[in-house]
Amino acid sequence: MELFYNDLKKLREDNNIELVEIHNRTKIDLKYLEAIEEGEFDILPRTYMRLFLRAYVTEIGSDTKDALNQLDHHLSQVDGIEITPEATAPEEPEFSGSDPVLPMPSKTPKKMISDYYKGALLIIVVLFAIFVIKQISSDESEAVGGPVTLRAAESVEPVTNEDLIFNYNRLAVWDQTFDAEAPFTIKVIAQKSTWYRMIIDESDTLSGVLGRNRDLTQEFTGRVDLRTNSAKDVSVQINGIAVQNMGNHSQPVELTFLTDPNRVNIIHYTPNQ
Repeated sequence: MELFYNDLKKLREDNNIELVEIHNRTKIDLKYLEAIEEGEFDILPRTYMRLFLRAYVTEIGSDTKDALNQLDHHLSQVDGIEITPEATAPEEPEFSGSDPVLPMPSKTPKKMISDYYKGALLIIVVLFAIFVIKQISSDESEAVGGPVTLRAAESVEPVTNEDLIFNYNRLAVWDQTFDAEAPFTIKVIAQKSTWYRMIIDESDTLSGVLGRNRDLTQEFTGRVDLRTNSAKDVSVQINGIAVQNMGNHSQPVELTFLTDPNRVNIIHYTPNQ
């Protein structure tokens, strides 16, 4: 019986689809696409293995669910891990006869009223404590600049790598030189609540939400990568110099600044139709 990844490769070839076409559309490295077709899944990053396979299978027009199931089976054979069905919760024991009736403790009316007032007082104290904690948190957020934790109603959804692959297309790309000298700093200024992810020198990763009228400044040496859920009402500065072409785009945007020579690459995304 043919291995499933051989079947996928044959389907791609039968459909006259080149690997480079899949690479151009998904941005997945060619070596990873070749590894999928050769069954060399240990080459793929473990975190993105299923994501890459799903994108590949979608491009060649096959069943993603079936391919992922076969991947799991293949890995279980290679790694020697037996796949077992999920454990089910134990059944509730059955009792014969009538349910036992436990005697209710007796309380006097005076005792019941006393317990009622104690319970009401405890609820009032808890509610007051919650109110005070919220007020303190709110005051601290207003007093301190930079990223803040937002209330649930104001939360901003992050933009993951999977989102960009499956839900967005590139709308525009700018690549330009930039006049700046070391030491380098990047400053992100948000006029509205904005999610961000920043990778500094390909090692340190920061992510979170910049509250309205907040900013974030970070130093870097050779490279900084920035992604925001929107470019609308967001501006970026390198060494105090505004980066052009950020625009007022309400969809995700990625910015990469590279030194030696200094260049800025900006990508705007638009949702799939």
